[in-house]
Amino acid sequence: MALQCKFFIIPVGDIEESELEVNRFLRSVRVVNMQRDFVDQGSNSFWSVAVEYLSAAKSAGEKNRLKKSKIDYKWMPVC
Repeated sequence: MALQCKFFIIPVGDIEESELEVNRFLRSVRVVNMQRDFVDQGSNSFWSVAVEYLSAAKSAGEKNRLKKSKIDYKWMPVC
């Protein structure tokens, strides 16, 4: 699994919808690190959230790499 990043801006005036979006995302991934900062811009203030995560879904290539390879003992050289 590769480390990925996602960024959110949560306006102070409309926090409920953004809060649902962030929580839905956090439930779907494995969080490695998270940083939250409040940006004071008067009436345009917002929370900035940066999330480093590992994706819960595995790509097809990653699934193939994780499969154990089988050894065909019939073709093993005899010493």
